[in-house]
Amino acid sequence: MSKRKGRPVPGYSLTAHGEEVSDEQIKIWLLDLLEGEEFVYGYKFLAKCIRERYHVRLNKKKAYRLCRELGILKKRRNPVQRHPRRLPGITQKP
Repeated sequence: MSKRKGRPVPGYSLTAHGEEVSDEQIKIWLLDLLEGEEFVYGYKFLAKCIRERYHVRLNKKKAYRLCRELGILKKRRNPVQRHPRRLPGITQKP
């Protein structure tokens, strides 16, 4: 039994003109982008760069999967709490 559920991965994406581009080619483009200025950006921005530069229909979920396979995902940032949490009705001593 496989761990994956749902639709199988097709292994390609389409361009704006309907031509197939393999996932391996997209992985090469992702690595090329990381060598340039985009090395500090996440998978969403990388997906946007691929869409704009190569006119490939690529969504953020597929970009996440490909980046995970390449091992180039950045660590998640911890959310910064803007103000301390206080319980209602309880006064705190200064």
